[in-house]
Amino acid sequence: MPDPYIITTERLGLRELRAGDGSFLLELNAHPDVIRFTGDAPFEDEEAAEKFISNYDAYHRTGMGRWVIELLETKQPVGWAGIKMHQEDNQYDLGYRILHQFWNKGIATEAGIGCLKWGESNGITSVISCVHLENTRSLRVSEKLGFRYAYERYYGDTAWLIFERSTT
Repeated sequence: MPDPYIITTERLGLRELRAGDGSFLLELNAHPDVIRFTGDAPFEDEEAAEKFISNYDAYHRTGMGRWVIELLETKQPVGWAGIKMHQEDNQYDLGYRILHQFWNKGIATEAGIGCLKWGESNGITSVISCVHLENTRSLRVSEKLGFRYAYERYYGDTAWLIFERSTT
């Protein structure tokens, strides 16, 4: 059986979303603290999460996207991370979301390092990170990953801090 992972780190494997991941996405987005700073609503049910997966075309459209993070030791999904291409402004954005019970274990940072290395090996020279003004945890992860504040952007009436990082 071929290796399902696009990226592997010491503890993590990152792979594409696939049919059957709906229950995991439902659980991930169900915790109010996990989606507090995302602007996303929780999925209504597993069927809605599976529909999201079946409609997710970033991998085919841009060759990248948000990948499921699994613990290598147990194959348990614990979040997602990945580089997403914003075609409208040709920017690459690193994002992540981790199950609440796995916070404070270095998973976002470790997955982020893996994603940035993947980006560099695939010719991506600059990556941004969009962080809600009040999301202190993600601000710390961005700092650990070497991102530097660039500017502030508003989506509606919500301020987001945009950080940039060169992968070279």
